[in-house]
Amino acid sequence: MEDDENLPLLEKLKLIDQLDKDEKNALLKMIDITISKKPMKDNFSNILDN
Repeated sequence: MEDDENLPLLEKLKLIDQLDKDEKNALLKMIDITISKKPMKDNFSNILDN
């Protein structure tokens, strides 16, 4: 099976999969927003550092 480290993540994914469509879409949108902010923050940091 998977490493013990990955089990909590797999359990979370199973729980997300059980959400209704609107709840799942809202959560996935928040995740996408969070992921997209990281590169933007890094780019601003690089600009300010130079």
